[in-house]
Amino acid sequence: MEMKSVVSSSIRAIGYENGILQIEFHTKGTYRYYNVPLYVYNELMNAPSLGKYVSERINPAYKAHKVT
Repeated sequence: MEMKSVVSSSIRAIGYENGILQIEFHTKGTYRYYNVPLYVYNELMNAPSLGKYVSERINPAYKAHKVT
């Protein structure tokens, strides 16, 4: 999966492919979220605060699996 570097105090990079959202955090490792619609990924990438969007919209709605 191609990861895109982002400017965020908590997130290093974000990738999306076939409903799988992968987020590499600066300190917590890399997590995959499954069955994430494309519009959620697009909202995340356009959010003013990536960390806040993940905390408020992604974490409560999608199960995470730690990759590394």
